[in-house]
Amino acid sequence: MFADAIEDILRDHCTPAVVRAIEAGGSPVALWDALASAGFLELLASEERGGAGLPLAELFPVLAHFGRYAVPVPAAQAIAARALVGEGVQLPQGLLTIAPALQRDAAGGVRCPLVPFGAIADHVLAADGDRLVLLSCARARRGSTGIAHSQLATLSWADPAAAEPIAGDAAALPPLAAAVHAALLAGALTRVFEMTLQYCNERSQFGKSLGKFRRCSTS
Repeated sequence: MFADAIEDILRDHCTPAVVRAIEAGGSPVALWDALASAGFLELLASEERGGAGLPLAELFPVLAHFGRYAVPVPAAQAIAARALVGEGVQLPQGLLTIAPALQRDAAGGVRCPLVPFGAIADHVLAADGDRLVLLSCARARRGSTGIAHSQLATLSWADPAAAEPIAGDAAALPPLAAAVHAALLAGALTRVFEMTLQYCNERSQFGKSLGKFRRCSTS
């Protein structure tokens, strides 16, 4: 049910032209608002908190669609973040992502390397030892990867107080983030396979489609 609904939204609001525009520096707000207003960011949140209380296994088809459509906003990460924070914690509005790691320098400054969607995120949720912290990207220095159209960025805060502790399960962040990104990759790879198969069936060479050629054995 949720997978069909999210695909309807993505088909209309996450076209290849929209993806290319956002990756080229265009505003992600319209796409983000379409996903947020439909309630999809709350899928893992408990029903008591206004969410769907969806089991993690049932979230996979939704995340796979995000991967298939190359969704250029941190929707999957925001869904996971809402499952990590404690009851009663109100997360801020705007693009929210998850940091894969948090490091501190000798002066206590904070650094989150290679954050997914760090180039466009408004806030980052990270594990700082055994506690969760929330950081505002408005106060961060963003370091680009140098890869064209990449939305990865390394984020740094000179002020140790930039990392605001919030209630939640810090230990669950790494495995949940890994599961989310695995689902995104699975969806993306499935789409690549489908496109490859379609090309091989439609592209003809020497009078027949590429898919009908047999692999030659050299043994």
